[in-house]
Amino acid sequence: MSKSSRTMRTSPWLLLALLAALVAVLAWMAVAYLRTQYDWRDGPILLGRAAEQLSRRRLAVAVVLSIGTVWVIVRRRSSLHDTYAALMAYLGGLLADAVVLLSLEPLGISYGPVLLPLAVLAAVRCGVALGLGAVAWLAGLSVRRRALWPLLHGLGQALVLLIVVDAFVLEPSGLTTSRLTVQDPYGTTTRPLRIVQISDLHLERANALSWRIVRQANALQPDVIVLTGDYLNISFPHDQETRRDLRTIVGALQAPYGIYAVSGNVDPENLDDLFGGLPVHALDDRWALLEIEGRRIALAGLALHRSLAEGRDRKADRQALAELAKSIPGDRLSILLHHTPDMIPEAAASGFDLYLCGHTHGGQVRLPFYGALTTFSLYGKRYEMGTYREGNTLIYVSRGVGLEGWIIPRVRFLCPPEIVNIEIR
Repeated sequence: MSKSSRTMRTSPWLLLALLAALVAVLAWMAVAYLRTQYDWRDGPILLGRAAEQLSRRRLAVAVVLSIGTVWVIVRRRSSLHDTYAALMAYLGGLLADAVVLLSLEPLGISYGPVLLPLAVLAAVRCGVALGLGAVAWLAGLSVRRRALWPLLHGLGQALVLLIVVDAFVLEPSGLTTSRLTVQDPYGTTTRPLRIVQISDLHLERANALSWRIVRQANALQPDVIVLTGDYLNISFPHDQETRRDLRTIVGALQAPYGIYAVSGNVDPENLDDLFGGLPVHALDDRWALLEIEGRRIALAGLALHRSLAEGRDRKADRQALAELAKSIPGDRLSILLHHTPDMIPEAAASGFDLYLCGHTHGGQVRLPFYGALTTFSLYGKRYEMGTYREGNTLIYVSRGVGLEGWIIPRVRFLCPPEIVNIEIR
């Protein structure tokens, strides 16, 4: 092969690599600029404002523009037949996405917006089509090999559909049970004590998942059930049907030694507004001392305190924790219930044995080798989900069972919902 031939074959890939590097540099510069201008906690608010401007007409215009872009890129190095095949794969995939999203509410899976996730999926599918078209163009593939590109376009769009079905339908309904074993240095019996943690219900309507949670939790025959906040979806905070459904679901849980609850960031400050009249002990900024067949347990609940100026009142959180810590008994296992992982360092310094929380949902969307895209925690990815240890304090951050509300797509990916079966031995 001559030197000029090798150069011709190499140059398209070199151009693609340079283009990717340029995009990465520009993205890094944009992120660096945005970090100086905005608090990342404003991200959902900015996204919400953008979503409010989205309409069927604007989405249709965007799809038409994306069709034109796909046509221009793919047509440069493909036959008319291949270009039509790429467009049909793109539009067929987008139609399938719309069917999936529109079926979520009738099937009782979730009750979120449709236009925003459909717009995101249209962008993803357009990116798949453009990526395959650009690679074929830059690589200068032969006519014989280009005949495979319609098949590759179809497979690429089918892969996106599989991910959509998993993320919007299968994973949000696929309840799992995680297990945690805790050693009790104060125990005087060999009988294990079983605590089931349920976090982040984010209830929209009672559905198949809700009753699966009840059946699965009760089947574990827990001595105690702890609920670590966010009971109503932020899109349904005052909906009376949702509140009735919540009381029905929580009222069906069974634990002979009690159900204990702390508030989350989307709950009313007084949990009696939700659970009044039910056998649920509101544990915000309180202790409960339990003696269960030789096991002596101290349950403490730390509320999420709020201020009108900042929303979250960290100073009040620390003061309340300090008051609770003054009463840590020295003759029994001490457990702190709190909604978020944001008080872990302070709780560990205070001497609690076990810290149970949720809030992060494990990110809801996780990527291989990276994990959660976001956690809405002050500590970012430091406490995403699962087991951690800080000093002598064992921590469990639950992925929760529900889905974020508002304009956020009701989706889970590589992050199934969970209840936690805790055995104290």
